[in-house]
Amino acid sequence: MKRANKGDYMRGQALRLAIAICVGLLMTGTVNSALTQETMGIAAVVNDEVISGYDLEQRVALIVSSTGVDGSGEAGQRLRMQVLRTLIDEKLQMQEAKRLEVVADPKDVDETLSGIAGQNRMTTDQLRETLERSGVSIDSLVTQIKAEIAWADLIRKKFLSRISPGDEQVDAVLARMEANAGRPEYLVAEIFLSVESPDDEEEVRRSALRLVEQLKQGAAFNAVARQFSQAATAATGGDLGWVAEGQLSGELDKVLGEITPGEVSPPLRAGGGYYILLLRDKRSATGGGLSGVEVDVRQVMFPYIDEQQPDKRITLSSPSASDPIAAATIARAQSALQSGVNCKNFQEVIRGLGNSVLGDGGKMMLADVPHLFRETTGTIDVGVMSEPLLSPQGVHKVMVCSREAFQSKLPPRDVVEARLNQEALALRARRYLRDLRRDAVVEFR
Repeated sequence: MKRANKGDYMRGQALRLAIAICVGLLMTGTVNSALTQETMGIAAVVNDEVISGYDLEQRVALIVSSTGVDGSGEAGQRLRMQVLRTLIDEKLQMQEAKRLEVVADPKDVDETLSGIAGQNRMTTDQLRETLERSGVSIDSLVTQIKAEIAWADLIRKKFLSRISPGDEQVDAVLARMEANAGRPEYLVAEIFLSVESPDDEEEVRRSALRLVEQLKQGAAFNAVARQFSQAATAATGGDLGWVAEGQLSGELDKVLGEITPGEVSPPLRAGGGYYILLLRDKRSATGGGLSGVEVDVRQVMFPYIDEQQPDKRITLSSPSASDPIAAATIARAQSALQSGVNCKNFQEVIRGLGNSVLGDGGKMMLADVPHLFRETTGTIDVGVMSEPLLSPQGVHKVMVCSREAFQSKLPPRDVVEARLNQEALALRARRYLRDLRRDAVVEFR
């Protein structure tokens, strides 16, 4: 029987970063910071190793660029606390990897970085320049890549040989897919935040509430899942695929029957933590296939700018065309994209508009397109630039380069086996990290 090997597992981890950055370049604007490493202090000390304020701000900028969450004001302060906890976990993972002499292979790091650039149809140098326009040093991205690769390699080496699923488990999954034909079935994506102890309960609940708020404001669900979810599905943007009625726990199954396609659930307490579900579609089961509409989409965003400080990007909580800042940004977008933009020259035109504008795109299922763009993406003519669309971060315009029906078949056995491996490894990894947290000495500054 075929088992997930290092290449398969590492490519999954690389894809998690690559698509997160890709979606971020598609959906968000720049995040500028005048602060430097020399002007920031210490954010935390983890077992005598420092996390600097500069490290924290760089990671915040990277996450804002890759998810579309709001990094300003009070929301930004809450985000920083959440990101700091992530950096603490990352530091613990790297310390354990060092103790066990597990080091990220430089070739894997380079390949991942090249893959991220390729996902965005860029060279590595172009990716570096794009990140710098977002206020992010590429070193911050490289650090995250090294940590992800080292931790994934450590978990694989420590646990993979112990968890190989048997033929019976794979058969049971495939049989369940076939047996569900005719019953209600839901196309679902998830974000899972683990509650490790009763003391964590309230903070995890508040974190889940904040993520739901950001998702309702237009943050991309799959990018948020890749950065914050602790489920095995994080590597695929939270995608659970089609699940049959009764397949999930009672709490989750109930809410899927109550929400409509495209809707995000409130935080749901179940199975050791909090879940946030996105219902992408609903159907009568046909045996496990995936169907829908696939679109090749381009998107450009003109961020809102403070007229008094042209280098400063601002957020509008409830943007409308009557707002002077939004109106000025709409006029700027309309003027910059009057005519001549098409799918072939899209990126060249956007790059020619300077550092204050970001655009990108690619193929995705229509159900995965964020709410702000979904209706427009599903209805505008192919090759025609949309009317302006307003988000809290800026003014967007969308162009669809292709739109076609998509139909897949029942997954092959090795895909099912790889998913079972991934779920088991993710569970072992969460338990391992929980033990590292329990034994760590962490000081917040």
